[in-house]
This record gives sequence, C-alpha cells and structure tokens, in this order.
Amino acid sequence: MRSRILPLLALTAGSLTLHGQTAVGAGPSADQKLAIEKKLTELASRVDALRAKKADAALLADVDIYRKAAAYILRFPEEFAKPDYVAHTMSVLDTGLTRAKELESGAPSWTKRKGHVLRAYVSRVDGSVQPYGLTIPASYDGSRPMRLDIWQHGTDRTLNEVAFIVQQERDRPIPAEQDYIQLEPLGRTNVSYRWAGESDLFESLASVQQRYNIDPRRIVLRGFSMGGASSWHLGLHHPGRWAAIEAGAGYTETRRYGKRESLPPYQEAMLHYYDAVDYSLNAFNTPTVGYGGEIDAQLQASVNIREQLTAEGFRFQQDGPFRWVTSDLRTLFLIGPKTAHSWHPESRAESNVFIRKALETADRIPDRVRFVTYTTRFNKAWWLTVTGLDKTYTRAEVDATRSRGGETYTLTTKNVSRLELEASAGAFTIDGRTIKAGANPSFVKTGSTWTLASPPSPRLRRDPADVKEVSGSPTNLRKIHGLQGPLDDAFVDPFLCVRPTGTPWNPVSREWAAKTLEVFSANFAKWLRGDVRLKDDARVEASDIANYNLILFGDPGSNSVIAKVIGQLPIRWSKTDITIGTHTFGASDHVPVIVYPNPLNPRRYVVINSGHTFGDDDFRGTNAWLYPRLGDYSVLTAAGDIALSGFFDEQWRLQ
Repeated sequence: MRSRILPLLALTAGSLTLHGQTAVGAGPSADQKLAIEKKLTELASRVDALRAKKADAALLADVDIYRKAAAYILRFPEEFAKPDYVAHTMSVLDTGLTRAKELESGAPSWTKRKGHVLRAYVSRVDGSVQPYGLTIPASYDGSRPMRLDIWQHGTDRTLNEVAFIVQQERDRPIPAEQDYIQLEPLGRTNVSYRWAGESDLFESLASVQQRYNIDPRRIVLRGFSMGGASSWHLGLHHPGRWAAIEAGAGYTETRRYGKRESLPPYQEAMLHYYDAVDYSLNAFNTPTVGYGGEIDAQLQASVNIREQLTAEGFRFQQDGPFRWVTSDLRTLFLIGPKTAHSWHPESRAESNVFIRKALETADRIPDRVRFVTYTTRFNKAWWLTVTGLDKTYTRAEVDATRSRGGETYTLTTKNVSRLELEASAGAFTIDGRTIKAGANPSFVKTGSTWTLASPPSPRLRRDPADVKEVSGSPTNLRKIHGLQGPLDDAFVDPFLCVRPTGTPWNPVSREWAAKTLEVFSANFAKWLRGDVRLKDDARVEASDIANYNLILFGDPGSNSVIAKVIGQLPIRWSKTDITIGTHTFGASDHVPVIVYPNPLNPRRYVVINSGHTFGDDDFRGTNAWLYPRLGDYSVLTAAGDIALSGFFDEQWRLQ
C-alpha cells in the first residue's frame, strides 16, 4: 500500500463537506455582518479592560467564550449553516455583554445559577478558551458532594461555539428527580473526544471540580453515537476514574468501522492507541453498560466489547432477546428492540437502574485489579500504575491482588517493565519474586527479575522552571507516560510551534516547513477550535523549553532550535543527506519527521516538521479516521510519500 501525507490546504469558504455531501451556509448579509462586528468589538473591548484590571481569570473565561464564539463563526463563515445562526450569534454577543457588565460590577450571577448554565476555561494545550455546559439541579447547595454525570455528545456537523452555547442555554425542563450535576464538554466539536478533544474533557472536568462540590467517587461517563465511542475509549482507557460508564452506539475499532482494512504495519500498530476494543478487559472493575438499537449498525460497537470480554474468559448469557448479562463482571449489554440510532426508553430506564445500583458501592476500592494497555499514555487503574513497557503497541497486562489489610500484594505481569503501587509497606510478590518494600513503592524489571526501582534521575525529575540548554546526549531516556509517542501525542499537552527565520539548506525543506505549518495552523483552528502558539526560532526562551512540547519547522539551517538539538537526535541530517539507521536519503528531495524527548528538556517532546499526521479530509470524514499516520520517525518525499517510517525502542533508540 502506498501511503502519503499531503500538506494540502483545503478550507473553502462558503461550504462544508459532510461525508461526501456539501452543506452551504447562507451567512450574514453585509448589514448583519457589520452589526455582529460592532457588537463583537464592544465585547472584545470589555474583555480586554477586565483583563487589564486583573479580573478573576476563571470568571473572565466565562465571559470571553462569547467573544470567541462570535469571532470564530465570522472567521469561518461557512459555519452559518442555518438561517437562524445569524440571530444566534447576536444573542450570544448580548449574553456576553451582560456577563461582562456583571463582572465589571463584581456581581456575576451565573456562578450561582441553577438549571442550564454555560461556563468555560482556558486550555493548557493551546491557551484557547473552551466552553462546557452544565445542568445544575435545584437540590444542589454545595453543602455536600454531588454525583456528576459527563455527557458526551454525538457528531453534529453544524456544531460550533455559537450553536453549542445556544443548545446549552436553551430553556428546557430538568427532571424533578435529577439529583446530580451534568457536564457536557464541547470536546473541540467533532473529533470523538480524541487528542485535544480528550484533553478538553479532562480540563472541563477539572474546572467543574474546582467550582462545584463534586463527589470524586461518583463520576459517571455517558455518551451516545460519537459520544458512545468516546465513552468506550475514555471509560476503558482510564479505569478507576469512573463510578460507571454507559456507552450507546458509536464504534470501538478502526478497521471495520472506518473501512481501513489494509494499513502499513506502523499504522496498524498505532491503532492500539485508541481502539477501545483492545482495552475491553479494563471493564473488570468498572460497572459498564453497552447499548445499541436492534436495527442500528452501531450496535456492533458493544458487540465487539462483549465478544472480546468473552475471549478474555468471562461468561455471558442472553437473558431474553434484548439483554446480555454476566455474573463475572458488573457489566450489562442492552439492545433496543426494533430501534435504529437512538435510545429505546425501556433500555434507558434499565441502564439508569443499573447505574444507580453501581453507585451504592462506588466508595469501595477493589482489592483485585486487572489492567491491560498498549501504551504508557494510558497507564493507571486504581492503585496500580504501569510506568514502563517491554514494547509499546504490544498488549501489556497486570493482574494485581492485595490482602484486605494491604500488607501483601501479588502481581503477575506481561510486557511490563516498570510499575508503581499506591500501597502501604508490605510484601510484594511480582511474577513469583517477593520483595519487601515501604509505602508507595516502584519496581523495575531487569531481564525477568523484578527489584525495587532506584529514585529517578535528577535530570528527569528537575523542576521545569530550572531547565537550561544542555549539551551531550540525554541519558536515562525511556518511554514513559506522556513521553512515549506517537507524534500526534505531542498535541494533547501544551505545545509551541517554532517558525524558522534563517536560511534553509534546501528549497524542499523551506516549502515543506511553510506549507505544513500553514496547514496545521489552519486545521487546528477549524477542527480543534484553537490557535496554535507560534514563535520565531530566535525568540524561543528557557520558559518555552520548560513548559511546552516544541514543534519545530524547517531544517538546521533555517531553524536555530533544530540546529541546537539535531546532533543529539538518533538521525543524521546534513545539507546533502538524511540518515536514519542504515537508510540514507537525499536531503534535496526528502524531509525528516520525528518525535523525540527534547534534548534541551527531556521532560517534553520535540517534534520536527509535522503537525497532526491526519488532515482536512480526515476531519471532514468520519472521526474514526483520526488515527496516527506516522511512527516516531519518518522520511517523506517532497510529494508527501512515506519513504520510511518506524518506532524507537523503549529507550528511544533505533531498533
């Protein structure tokens, strides 16, 4: 199969391609646009004045999101997808101005509001302001921790900030019996809560937990369609975070649903990053409901999980034609009779009963944890943390049991090289070897023998604020949580794009850098609803090196930061050649793309010559296509063909 990464800018004003169809937005008239711009200018001025007066940053975000919503729909006029979006934009600006005036007077009313309320936060990923919706029941008074349900929405190709705000603030009844707060993150619109969308969910959750009295043991993860896919992937990738998960419809794998049956080996391996079916075993300790309509093709999502759990050794029985049950797990699979892509009312009621029952014992921490992962990005379950693998993208397992007194622990592992336990001092038997250790121990495997781990190298545990430029090759590198690849992983944490200002070695690197940065910036704004941080290479400071994954564009001639790090990366790049291992390519018609721990600060990534490895067509298509296209290192032709791609080993060395 011939693979290609094409840095082609394909954002056309006035239309939006939807699965092969085109939805044309009418957009505002000239007079309407002027009215929107006038009101937007007023709101932006008030936001700037509040910021200058050092207004509370969190409350200012609750105001600024209305400015951002109007600014973005004007920026992408094709997003006026329905005639009433013009009036909605004006209404959003009016609400923003009302909030600004309230904050100016020191009396923000929305912080105490019950019912439906729109709030926001500033993302650490890109510094953008992002909205989330809340439903606050009348019974909430802050005196006691309350259950929180996170609702993940389905795909809506007309969704933007204006539409989301209007949806969330729409006056609609709240069931009298609702005794929980509901959070609905925007999730960066339609990216299946992946990448920055995944960060959005957790950042929204953190914001809510700071502002409201949330019971951390009673957080329920729910969603339908695209949101159901996200419930599967976030629920199973992060076991121990949720009191229960409920996944309706959606998808749980890429090959069949995304029609990607034939992929090159490096892409096939990286499907294990997000394919939820591979993490099915993590339902072991999480009460789980899977649902699909009887005549909905997306019923297959929960069928996949149930079949994989059966393959793991758990026994299910069909209790009538529309439910599957098991005594081995707290898991229920429901089918909506004669139902297409929606919840059947009786199935939904049964799911609600199941979840309420699960919440009765949500305070209990399990004494046995079974956990599976394929990457240290997803590495924690309850009191167990996997901090190293023998091989990334290969199935890793831990079966851990502790005595009720917490004095003895017994673990069996597969493809795990390092782990940590939240535990009291005691005896720890790992793969047959017993080790006495103090509280919260860390263990490392050498060969097949487990021992207590030494404290981390000072170089890897330093305060990021103390980072300075260093010389010599980084030592003690290994793939760890948040520093394990692939390349797209660099964009779930704070990142800074670094633009070249020097003289490039070759025209191909100049053109590739310019176009790729242009495309990445445009796609990130359009599809991930934020502007990338951007600096010239000569202006990069120690604080940037400390705080951000650095995304470097150009070559060692044009980008001074690339010149500083290139000698410490496992590739060789001269004006004439690019060499990776035994492979050499001409630098005049090839470009290297790499992710690696930054030699200037090994706590962060450095990425050379790439944004996200999927592009505009993938964002416009099914969100199942948002999977990685390149390994840890690649060499691309000037036309975008992949000449070489592969992975570094667990010590970030060429394999």
